[in-house]
Amino acid sequence: MVCDEMSSEARRILRDAGVAYVDDRGWADARFPGFYVHLEPARSEPQRPERRPSVRLTGRGAAVGQVLLLEKSRAWSVTELASRAGVSTALAYKVLARLEKEGLVVAEGKGPQKRRHVVQAGALLDLIAEESQTRELGRFGLHVLAQGFEGLVTRSTKLLQEAGVQYALTGSGAAALEVAVVTSVPVLEIWIGAGTTLAQIENLPGARRADAGANLLLRQGGDDLPLLDRRRIDGRWLANPVRVYLDLRNDPRRGEAQARTYREEVLRV
Repeated sequence: MVCDEMSSEARRILRDAGVAYVDDRGWADARFPGFYVHLEPARSEPQRPERRPSVRLTGRGAAVGQVLLLEKSRAWSVTELASRAGVSTALAYKVLARLEKEGLVVAEGKGPQKRRHVVQAGALLDLIAEESQTRELGRFGLHVLAQGFEGLVTRSTKLLQEAGVQYALTGSGAAALEVAVVTSVPVLEIWIGAGTTLAQIENLPGARRADAGANLLLRQGGDDLPLLDRRRIDGRWLANPVRVYLDLRNDPRRGEAQARTYREEVLRV
């Protein structure tokens, strides 16, 4: 693979696939029997100024990208996409304009009839994974009395529902409910609504705060974007597949390998 420049995520994917690469910025990696080369640009060398995109796919910008991926075969108008992602039409337009310029979406029609749809779903997912950052306000480790993984899921979700807490399972726990990508789930991760109070968490019956030995991790964002397009499966709320994938990638416990399998079997991009 030879190109002008490539992202760190693209380089990782190529290395994992055993593909040699070189770009104009000085990155190179080639591994063959009896031959190995790996080059990185020296920090002291002048670097080509990076072109800053007009809008990045983080925060609410990432929400637009997620909606596009979740219905990648649909043709969207700006107003429809903005309404679905819960963002302004101005932001939706900026995201679409950037993705169209980069060849990840294409436009059809003119004026009010203009629609755009995804043509490079895998590249769009890579871009979201590279740029997306979730504003996380709190993490709460709890220990819940339950037998096995299924018992932990059932007990935890029931407690949150009875307390009136909006939630969405994510990470390896959510993945294990959809496809056999993990052999164990040491800690169940759940996003909770931004409006959840500390009192609601501390008053969950049968659950106690645990700095060590927690089997349940409640994550709270600065807004409810982690709950965007959550799905109800077998009576439980799961985060949307893109969110599950992003959280799997950031899991230090074999998360990268699990994320690849989840991407292949669930996202299929």
